[in-house]
Amino acid sequence: MKPIIKINRDEVKAVEDLFSPKEYGKLLAQAYLNGWDANKAKKLAEDFDREYRNFHAFYSGGYHPSCEAGPVIIKQYGARHIIKRHITQEIPGGTPWEVNSARELLDIIKQVIENPDIEECKPWKDTHRAVLHKNINGKWYTVVIERVRYWWEVVTAFPRDMPPV
Repeated sequence: MKPIIKINRDEVKAVEDLFSPKEYGKLLAQAYLNGWDANKAKKLAEDFDREYRNFHAFYSGGYHPSCEAGPVIIKQYGARHIIKRHITQEIPGGTPWEVNSARELLDIIKQVIENPDIEECKPWKDTHRAVLHKNINGKWYTVVIERVRYWWEVVTAFPRDMPPV
């Protein structure tokens, strides 16, 4: 039997902008079940929430004419997806990040965007998406960005066990 994770009101208020109290409790519980230290999960979620808003990278453009160069940012829905699926594994099926800090995670995302090894850029529904892959220290990472007006937004970012096909 695993002990129950206790969350005080101050901890909930600290990440109120990113998650509702119910979502936050679920996030910590799921993180604990996945073998994470609840405090580490809380700190990573808080740090990522604080730092993703200041994230800026520059995509140099792809080979396809629809994939023009432009700045890249991370919006709240992209950040939530990365946290829920690829950090805390709240959404099943994601590949977990093995990082020590939010800054390290954001640095990897930036490296993939600014200097991808493999690039797939194509129209997708009413927008344009670029799927960027990079091998960093023997591990493959993928970042999906979507064109919005004059800039790009990160849709998702995750590590891969296998090289892209």
